[in-house]
Amino acid sequence: KKTAEIVRGKIEIKNVETKILKDLNDKKIGYIKLRSFTDSKSCEKIDAAIKQHIKDGAQSFILDLRKNPGGYMFEAKCIAGLFVGHKNVVGVKN
Repeated sequence: KKTAEIVRGKIEIKNVETKILKDLNDKKIGYIKLRSFTDSKSCEKIDAAIKQHIKDGAQSFILDLRKNPGGYMFEAKCIAGLFVGHKNVVGVKN
């Protein structure tokens, strides 16, 4: 008879992942993957990633929202504002 101890671990999945890609002409592209809008700091993280990619020479961006189930409206609005200006980009009508 063997006994084993099992310890429950915490699996942390990054909500925002970034990297620099290059196109066929060697121009740098900032790639940002957002897994969901449920992290209350998503907008801050994406803003920081955009600024860092610009410092690294990125001239364009890809915001990857594939398989993103949604989340907080204020985060989605803030993130959209980073790309199109902070005007009324999203509205809710009852």
